[in-house]
Amino acid sequence: MSPPPLDNEHPSHPHHHHPPPSSSSHANNNKNHPSSSNLTFPRSASVLGYCLLPLVLTSLVGIFVPMDALPGYMLTCLAIVWCTYSSSGMFCAVGRMRRMRALVAYPLALFYVGFGIMSIFSSRGTGSLEKVASGTTPPLGAGQRPVGGGAAARL
Repeated sequence: MSPPPLDNEHPSHPHHHHPPPSSSSHANNNKNHPSSSNLTFPRSASVLGYCLLPLVLTSLVGIFVPMDALPGYMLTCLAIVWCTYSSSGMFCAVGRMRRMRALVAYPLALFYVGFGIMSIFSSRGTGSLEKVASGTTPPLGAGQRPVGGGAAARL
């Protein structure tokens, strides 16, 4: 009795089917390929850190200029939008994700908003946020009336 033929002995046999390459073997072949679409931790960390640069610059501005006023809020919001836009674009390009940018941008925006809030509160501010939060100064100030002709303004 002879052993059954090996797969490579009769490749032209009509009933012989080669199994498709498994996804794990395909992933292992692409693991070291430079254009691999795998999002690894080091890649993700480098994209997050690289795109944090506008908020770092915003924090540097906060050393010299109070950030707890309208110009500081606007600068911080602009930096957050810039960070989110650039990082979501990079993640979508590396991950080869089409039409998913808004889905990717949402958690990134939350991440960068946290750093934006830190840049506002760690700046050399005017102290207006601290006074309002502690309750020592009312938000409108002593003797000020709200703007407008409502019932509150007539009291």
